[in-house]
Amino acid sequence: MRMVNDYTTEARGLIKDVQQLAVYSGLSYGEVMNMSLEERQVLSEIVQEKFELDAKMAGLKLKSQVRM
Repeated sequence: MRMVNDYTTEARGLIKDVQQLAVYSGLSYGEVMNMSLEERQVLSEIVQEKFELDAKMAGLKLKSQVRM
């Protein structure tokens, strides 16, 4: 049963990652799902860089840029 639970957790994580990439990239779920793992990782990096640039252009500070 533990293996089934682990598989379910991993599958849900993958689905969530694909959904997030689709939402933030503007691509369809199918387009993102059909990408290889390497392509999704690169897309994730690009979306993160774009988010950071957009925040910088808007004059916002991200949590990673705020000193505590």
